Amino acid sequence: MSFSLALGDDAIEGLHALEIWLQEETLDELEALASNPPARRRGHTTAAVHDFKRERNGLTYYVFITYRLNAVTRVIHVRTISFCTAKPDGLFL
Repeated sequence: MSFSLALGDDAIEGLHALEIWLQEETLDELEALASNPPARRRGHTTAAVHDFKRERNGLTYYVFITYRLNAVTRVIHVRTISFCTAKPDGLFL
């Protein structure tokens, strides 16, 4: 069951803070989330965090997407997109 995506201002701002290649990866993750949303918990609206990581040029990028899933309207409201970066030794930049 597919859901629609709605990005709030904070999510758009967070998306713009990412490098272009990571923006594309994040949009791919959002499309996958909308195509196959997590199982609904009790109630009509579920708040959640989706996270993923990507590696590039010796760094690891961790991306966090907070959202609310509305089963009635079948919309995923993306609230924030944020990230952090770690060096190969595991220390965050």
